[in-house]
Amino acid sequence: MHDLAPLYPLGGYSPQIDIYDRITLTENADFAYASVAAHANCSGKLNDIALETIGVALPSTGQMTSNDSMTAIWTGPDQWMIEAPIHSHETMATHLSIKLAGIAAVTEQNDSFVHFDLVGEVYIDVLERSCAVNSRQMPHNAVIRTTIEHISCFILHRSTGHVSILGARSSAKSLHHNLTN
Repeated sequence: MHDLAPLYPLGGYSPQIDIYDRITLTENADFAYASVAAHANCSGKLNDIALETIGVALPSTGQMTSNDSMTAIWTGPDQWMIEAPIHSHETMATHLSIKLAGIAAVTEQNDSFVHFDLVGEVYIDVLERSCAVNSRQMPHNAVIRTTIEHISCFILHRSTGHVSILGARSSAKSLHHNLTN
């Protein structure tokens, strides 16, 4: 029998943490993800049952909403990514598929994204250098879709001094390189 061990998106057996003078970039694989896209003419119905089914209200354009364990992230018109701790929500997509049958398409995204947390005093400087986002004006709970060196990303402004960057797992090393150089 094979003895397989999961690897983090950057290829290690543990998350990579880059600590600089006033900022830290941390590879974070602690979350499960599921994309939710409303079926045609069902966005109103989905919004009505989202709070009960998902645990958070679906946010409007460019926003995210959270409770203690789940976050709904706007990703496009009538589309959201649901984020929750993987240790307790690894099968979240299956559960949501059943609850939202006929109303929304749900797809598991657990291994599709790399998640970096950028924390520290100069996080805005890193974002200004990396992408075309007005990061100084970005309010808390804002979600912005952008590119970092031609890599499509979502930037989530979690709190003062803390943003998360979600990008394609297949581009993890390139994205990491661009954030650290």
